[in-house]
Amino acid sequence: MDTPDAYGGAAVTSKNIVRKVGLSTWTEVAGAATFAASPGEEFGVVFGEGSDDDMDEPFGCKTQYIIPCGETPTLSAIDYCSISGVSGIIDDAVEGDLTVRIIDPEDGNAISASATVDIDNGDVMSMETVWTGAFEEAYGNPFTPCGNTLVYQVHNKAYTKMSATDLSGTPYPTATIPRLHSAAAGYTDYAYKVPVLLSNAEWKFYTVADLSGSGIEANQTYGNVTATLYDNNWFIDNDVTPSVIKCGANDEDGTDIGSNGADTMAIYLAAD
Repeated sequence: MDTPDAYGGAAVTSKNIVRKVGLSTWTEVAGAATFAASPGEEFGVVFGEGSDDDMDEPFGCKTQYIIPCGETPTLSAIDYCSISGVSGIIDDAVEGDLTVRIIDPEDGNAISASATVDIDNGDVMSMETVWTGAFEEAYGNPFTPCGNTLVYQVHNKAYTKMSATDLSGTPYPTATIPRLHSAAAGYTDYAYKVPVLLSNAEWKFYTVADLSGSGIEANQTYGNVTATLYDNNWFIDNDVTPSVIKCGANDEDGTDIGSNGADTMAIYLAAD
């Protein structure tokens, strides 16, 4: 097996799993290691995935591979894992490697604990939000169909709803709240399926704060909002037989997968 870095340089240290079609058990194979097979046999392959759903492994793709005739054929991620003009596997960006800012539409400044945003009862305010990826790393596996999951946690006394749209105003699809997310009494969680973040990419979207209902006017006591961005990866669902490769922010047991930890942002509301 061969696991080149999608951005060049030496091959990335990687775990990979393979399973001969018709069998139920996945075998872990390190990058630059070998496994035994015969010509014509077909294998399921997941690059960058360990047999125990490890965190902090490079992101790779899932494919099928038929063993060709040859003494020592090479199964290379560069031939199967291609995204945005690069091929190979991609290092994962851990919590803290990303940057995020939320823009106050009234003054154009980034919202912070010392530069709060004024949202009054009855308002619906769209705040441009910019999340920036890490150099030559990915936050979320771009080779899966799952995307990342953005969860807003908002106080019931302040907000009617909190949502996310792209820059054209199209809402992102709702998503299932990851099992590793912690609920809080008096708060409601809103989850959305959003894009993964590639090397240095800027993901720009709108955070839409909705206070249009009949709730109490928001203030700093309960008006501040936390948003968590959970990244996705492949995992082996061992609750079914034979096991199945799926993707998400957590595995079938609710354990975090992909990068270690989740990235967060906060919206600080001005006192009224």
